[in-house]
Amino acid sequence: DGHFVGGGVDVVLPLDILSFELDMRISDARVDFRVQPDGSLVGVLGGGLQAAEFMAALDMAAVPQDLRDFVRRLMFQRADLAPDDTGACQAVSTAMVFRAVPSFLADWEADVRPPVP
Repeated sequence: DGHFVGGGVDVVLPLDILSFELDMRISDARVDFRVQPDGSLVGVLGGGLQAAEFMAALDMAAVPQDLRDFVRRLMFQRADLAPDDTGACQAVSTAMVFRAVPSFLADWEADVRPPVP
């Protein structure tokens, strides 16, 4: 019926936020989408964002200290997954709605090659 549900894997998404590039790993990700009549997909991707890991990515992306401090407070105040031995949660629930359009990849090994500038 064009409905797909799957998950239980980690998904890494490249992000570009405020001109900072970093990878966001969503732990134990789940996806739920439907194929639309035009071949596009509409769905939801969700899972857990590890707070310490995300903060380390922000550090590597050279995000300004005041912004990192703000995000750190927010992440650990809102953490609701992956409790440690003390019961403090170490991950934040995250979800995003997505839409994907049909596409294809060109075979660059074929006889037709892009022009060289």
